[in-house]
Amino acid sequence: MPLAGVSRRALVAAAAAAAVVAPEVSARKRQKPPLAFVMPQLGFFAADSLTTFRANFDAAFTYPVGPNSGNFSNNIIVASHVPPDQLRKLLVAELQMAVAHQLALLGRTVPVDRIAVTLV
Repeated sequence: MPLAGVSRRALVAAAAAAAVVAPEVSARKRQKPPLAFVMPQLGFFAADSLTTFRANFDAAFTYPVGPNSGNFSNNIIVASHVPPDQLRKLLVAELQMAVAHQLALLGRTVPVDRIAVTLV
């Protein structure tokens, strides 16, 4: 269709739509796939003090590239006022760091952002 037949309003709308979609598409392209995977089993919860909770967990991890896999136990202590969405982020970050450490003990270096956490 020749540009003379397209209204200015349609061109502006198309450009705006492309500008909204473009960052989303490029962001997906930059995210690299996970290299390692971990699945925890949350166990004992307790009030560690008047302002904190302690959660113990057992976890299994795999590193298919290695190939390595294993199990470990750990705990996390969080403030009692942390909202649920932040608690989930803290737990995921703790698990990623713990798996990165376990893999480092096996001589494997994996960035924490390349470790996928499955919470069930």
